[in-house]
Amino acid sequence: MNASLIWKAISWISLLAYLTLLTVATHLPPQFVEFGEVRVSDKTIHFFAYLVLGFVLSMALYLTFEDIWRASYVAIVVGIAWGGLDEWTQQFFRRHPDWIDFLCDDCGILVGVLAFAVVLSVGRYWTTRNKT
Repeated sequence: MNASLIWKAISWISLLAYLTLLTVATHLPPQFVEFGEVRVSDKTIHFFAYLVLGFVLSMALYLTFEDIWRASYVAIVVGIAWGGLDEWTQQFFRRHPDWIDFLCDDCGILVGVLAFAVVLSVGRYWTTRNKT
């Protein structure tokens, strides 16, 4: 089996597992999560959760398309759509959709996609630099 195919499979399985976890977690009721003495806002959690989604989604799409621009564009569109769908469906689970949550989701997606592009660029730079 081709190593590239294995990485594609791992990235898509990871993405599906993360989407499942994210969808369940964002439909649970708490407004704040406590980490010891520190209280973390729901908005911060939305941002970082969708940052991870943007990164993992970009990785899966890049390994599929092998084109960073196409992968980034699709990741942004799909990520924003997922965030909107996530907020909209919360009303059916005794939660309230929130535009600010949606904006935090979108910002997280954008930063996650950008982070993947930076990691990919740095990786390419170091790979080509070490070959010479």
